[in-house]
Amino acid sequence: MGVRGVIEAYTPAFLAELWISPADAERPEALAAVADRLPEPARDLLFGALLAAGPGEALPERARPALEEEGESLLRAGLILPKAAPRPGVRIDPRLYLAAVRVNPYVPLPVAAPGPGAPPCGALDPTALASPPPQAARWDAVVVAAALEADPPRLTQGGALRRDDLRRLLGRLGPDEARWELALGVARATGLARAAGGALHGFPEARARPLTDPVALLPEELAPAAALLLRAAMADWVELSALSDALARRCPWALAPPARRARWADREAVWLRDAADLLHRLGAIDARRGADGVVALRRASPAPERSPGILLTPDREVLVAPFELPLDEYGRLCRCAPYVDGDVLHRHRLSAAGVAADLEAGHEAGADELETWLSGRSRTGLPGAVRDALRAWTRQATRVCLYSGVTVLEAPGQPSRFTLLTGPAPAGARELRYRPAPPAAFRWADGELRVPFGQDALTVRALMDRLGAPLGPGAGAWRWTLAPGPVEDAERLLDELRRFADGELPGAVEAAVRARAGAEAAVLEPIFALRLPADLLEPLLRDPELGPLLAQRTPDGRALLDAAALPAVQARLRALGVALGAPAAP
Repeated sequence: MGVRGVIEAYTPAFLAELWISPADAERPEALAAVADRLPEPARDLLFGALLAAGPGEALPERARPALEEEGESLLRAGLILPKAAPRPGVRIDPRLYLAAVRVNPYVPLPVAAPGPGAPPCGALDPTALASPPPQAARWDAVVVAAALEADPPRLTQGGALRRDDLRRLLGRLGPDEARWELALGVARATGLARAAGGALHGFPEARARPLTDPVALLPEELAPAAALLLRAAMADWVELSALSDALARRCPWALAPPARRARWADREAVWLRDAADLLHRLGAIDARRGADGVVALRRASPAPERSPGILLTPDREVLVAPFELPLDEYGRLCRCAPYVDGDVLHRHRLSAAGVAADLEAGHEAGADELETWLSGRSRTGLPGAVRDALRAWTRQATRVCLYSGVTVLEAPGQPSRFTLLTGPAPAGARELRYRPAPPAAFRWADGELRVPFGQDALTVRALMDRLGAPLGPGAGAWRWTLAPGPVEDAERLLDELRRFADGELPGAVEAAVRARAGAEAAVLEPIFALRLPADLLEPLLRDPELGPLLAQRTPDGRALLDAAALPAVQARLRALGVALGAPAAP
């Protein structure tokens, strides 16, 4: 039954006293006109009804005292209706239903909105720009999604996060737990965080759903204030303090039943300020901020389009403000450069783990693709140090996928980069068929590790990647520098290298591996060379005191003396009358 049907079911006596016809009760302009003729107390009741409940909604129980005093005027104006529709053929007196009424859904909200010059509204410039929120919860939600992607926490059987897991997650993001708990709620509400397999997984690059019910994300005590503010927000600025004063004066029941020991300024006004702050962070309203928080609000307007822009510094830090990137692109940034800190301006840092996660998420392997993506969004270009780091991290993180039962084609000049081959092979392509053990060998030549073509099975080439950076093909072989990364088990790696070495394992390779495994450092110590006349050398070697000290000699006959043995040798030579000449010039 529509509004007209409900009003036509009123008793004839009440219908005769209506201020509006049943047909006009479904016309917003007619309802606005009759609302202007209401007495002041009834207008105050309508003001509170529209903001506390909204068109079509039932008035809360706390409005009952005001309804008992002024509700009859709103019934006669067709502005409120009984909540339950009467049965067909039954006539009702709506005054008997004042304990359970709803607002006529056709009443326009601007009736309750503070208009220009009205007491609730100050002299605000309608063209004034909105302030940025101190934290943008929808952007924070992407950071949370990236953290959940890296380490998904387990969920209870009811689908909730355990309290200790929640504290651990929020603690990793920063000290402001309330900020990140709100962001987690946004992530779950917009599909950036989803439950699967008993855990909460993050999808930072997913297209976020619209936030349809921001009030549901707020604490329970702030929900009525938040819903009221969303109804009060108009196209023009509404001053928050003026709106709060108007509510306190005209409908103090709008947020809660009046309390004996709590003044409006100590309770309801605080709820309005806190709710406005959170709604602004959620992007549900535009706001202008002062030192104490939100001072004015209006309906949320679309964010202005901006060209993507980040600041990329040589030490691999990334600075980005909300709305500078689309949310899905910001999701990728959160993955390859994890969030560090910041509120209005977020600070991220590129890392090896982030680059590995970027590849794991399915982005094209290779530093060139990530370099192109970052440089296309950086207002400061791509510093050389960042480019070098990306290439090194990509080499460390790249994984080789082996496809069974299919033919793969290696990218020219790029070892370990493969694509599935469809159709005939390119002319001149080298085909490798491994039935026995694949041919694989390397050698050390001209300061390079070389794997000859035809002996370049993946096993040996993957091994070379552990020993240094690829230099590309040349001189009939793939080439690598010798610069091994950290080595945990030197003997195991050396045994593996000896299997593929062309001949004896080169000493330079073994030395480099043992050095990276933490071999004891070499120490440079001073020694002395003693040149003896040829006719004295043989007799002195038979001397029981000097003979052992002169045992170490160079091919030309010089004796090598440790610094500690020098005084004893000098004393013995003097005792035997052997003269000691001055050392030769170097």
